[in-house]
Amino acid sequence: QPSRGVRLGYIHATARRTTNAEIVALKVASNNDKMSQLINEVQFLLNLHHDGIVGAYGIYAVKTEDRKSLGMLLEHKKGGDLSSWIPTGGLPEPMVRGIAAQICDALVYLHGIPVVHRDIKPSNVLCERREDGSVKVVLADFGLASSVTDIENMSRRCGTGGFIAPEMFCRTWTEGFHKESITNITKIDAFSFGMLIY
Repeated sequence: QPSRGVRLGYIHATARRTTNAEIVALKVASNNDKMSQLINEVQFLLNLHHDGIVGAYGIYAVKTEDRKSLGMLLEHKKGGDLSSWIPTGGLPEPMVRGIAAQICDALVYLHGIPVVHRDIKPSNVLCERREDGSVKVVLADFGLASSVTDIENMSRRCGTGGFIAPEMFCRTWTEGFHKESITNITKIDAFSFGMLIY
């Protein structure tokens, strides 16, 4: 159900996915920085094919409150994000193990490409209940994602406070990260994943 004041237009694109889903999500960006992140995100998502990563269907020109914006159509996960599933006392360990295994599987896939997500946190993990009652999760929000070999993009410090790997705060990060092995660079996601589990 589109929000009031949002009009969907068409942007010619050669890479689009079709879907038979009755409900999709629309992620809208209005300012230049957010639009740039949205373009980055859709470029990654349209080329990623993994059950543990949210699917994207394309990017469109939209108008929100008479402002030109961009909108990306995504898979809709009706369960919301992981942060809304965590009670005050935390989740039971068997449930955490099941969620963690799914996120790990998605990260192994990403790091094998090699791509880093750079913003792993509970609000970027979408959830839904399977028919058997278990929880299915997918990694979302690839606006800060980068190929490990993209030196310009990787030199930027980014992420969410409390989940950012400490090495990204070092003064030497911008000059020295490209001398590191791919395994060491992908550890920035491993740190964020550890904080998510905690």
